[in-house]
Formats: sequence, structure tokens, C-alpha cells
Amino acid sequence: MIKRHTIIILSVLALLLLIWWLRTHREQTVTKSEFALGTFIEITATGINPEPAVASAFAEIRRIEQLTGLNRNSDLDLVNRWAGIKPVRVSEDTMKILKFIQKYDQLVAGVFDPTIAPLIELWGFGYEGRPHLPQAEEIRSIISLVNFKQVKLDSQAGTVMLGRKGMGLDLGGIAKGYAIDRAYQKLRQAGINSALINGGSSSIRVIGRRADGRDWQIGIGHPRKTGSLLERLTLPHDRALGTSADTQNFFIHNQVRYHHILNPRTGFPARDKILVTVVAPTAMESDLLSTAFFILPLAQIRQALKKLPEVQVILMDRRQKVIKIN
Repeated sequence: MIKRHTIIILSVLALLLLIWWLRTHREQTVTKSEFALGTFIEITATGINPEPAVASAFAEIRRIEQLTGLNRNSDLDLVNRWAGIKPVRVSEDTMKILKFIQKYDQLVAGVFDPTIAPLIELWGFGYEGRPHLPQAEEIRSIISLVNFKQVKLDSQAGTVMLGRKGMGLDLGGIAKGYAIDRAYQKLRQAGINSALINGGSSSIRVIGRRADGRDWQIGIGHPRKTGSLLERLTLPHDRALGTSADTQNFFIHNQVRYHHILNPRTGFPARDKILVTVVAPTAMESDLLSTAFFILPLAQIRQALKKLPEVQVILMDRRQKVIKIN
């Protein structure tokens, strides 16, 4: 009788242990969102106990925001304050971003220029700015300060120096993509096998497939028809998507739309496109290219894409014609 009771007790314990194991080792899907880098970033992740991984990904996003923002004593704040005076030691992350921009500089004819800060400030497109149309004379007086070739990057010393007083870095066109890539790496390291990192719909990266096994489907909003989709894309394993459009930060003056995607050579907003979406291997690459391709003429985009076989582009020109390349 005692032996029988012992067997029953052990069986119950084994069953309870099995239930506990199944609960703690079963894949779960969680969705969390936080405001960072000027937008709401949402992460949906599937895995065994995914919440700590998602928390780690958001902590990484906040860390990159502190480095690349213009908050007091950030990398950019210090580099900009010491412009034309001395080199400033920066984090490895900031150096990586600037080196990445430098790598693509010739390919995109210099139109993705991180020294755009004086123009952004002049137009009032900064975080606390009041967007307005500046005088042409004002633009001419500062446009010479926008020149990435006057930035000295010393990888060995880990320093950055802006060549002239008045110059300033602004990484708003690429920092979110880099932060999303870093969040992606944190999730991967934690064993997450399915995830969507959505940076306000303009910067997106995925891991694997959806929890139900289907490919990720990403809708691109129509820039002139609220509530409508321009296109629905299948985003393959671990790919990224970046979108630049004239709808994200703009004002209307005398029935003309002025937006924040400024051509660093003219000082004025780019005019021949409404939206550009780029699918690329990383979010940083898709962010950089979507901005650069918004500014570049179509012929130069096609030429650049010959050297980027893994990149696809969908754009809408000013006549609302949709063009797909690659």
C-alpha cells in the first residue's frame, strides 16, 4: 500500500513538473512599445520567455538615443560645440554610423550629409524648432557649412572633428535605423526567432517569419490618401525597410509644401518625389538610402542600384507615378 501511494505521489509530482516545464519552455509572443528617437517604437517578439529580450532591445534603443541625440553632453552635442576647435572622442557606435555614411558617400553623390544640422535649424525642422520658410540669402550664408568632407574621422583615436565653427552634425536620418539594428542584434542574441521591430513605420526590421509561420507583410501608407495603402510588401527573413516621405515633417506656405528632406547642395527640400521606400539587408542601410534616393534624380538611383543587388526600391514621383526598381 505504501509503495502504491509512493508511486501515485511521484506520478503527480512528475505531472506537475511536466506542466511547469511546458509552461516555462513554451514559445510566447509579446508586444511592447516605447517612445524613443522621436516616435513610438513597437517590438513584437516570439520565443521562450521573450519579455527580458524585448526589455534589453529597448534599453539598447534608449542607449543609442542618448549617444546620437542633441541632449546635453551627448556625442553630437560635444562634437558640435567644439566645431572648428578640436577633435572630440566619441563612442564606438557614433563612429560606426559616421564611417557607414562615409562608405556610401560617393555612391549617393554626397546627398546624405550628416553636417546638415545648420540647415535643419534654419528651416526650424529640429526637435523644438518652428518650421518656416527662410530667406534665400540666409540659406546662401550657411550652406558652405554643410560639407561632410570637412569632417575628420580618426578611427584609431576614436575622435571626430568638424572643420569649421558653425558646423553641426545631425544623425536624424540614420540613427533610428542603427538603433533598430542594435535592437535586432539583442533579440537575436537572446534566442528570439520571430520578431518585428517597427520604428514608427518609417524604419522596420524583422527576424524570421511571423509566429504563425507566414512571411511578414508590411503595408506602405499612401502619402496622399489617408487610410489607404500604396503597396503591401513581403519582407523576407531578417530584412529591413526604410521610408522617406514629404508627409512626415512639413508645412504649407503659399500652397507649396516644404518638408524636412533637404538637399544639402541647394539648401531647399527635394522636389521630384513624394515617397521612397527601400528594402535592404539592414535598417541603417535602408534609412540612409531612402533619404538619399529621395534627393537623387531617378537616373542616378538606377545607377547606384547596379552596385546594390540586395536592395529594392519603390518610389512615388511628384506626378504620383509609382516606380519599382530591382
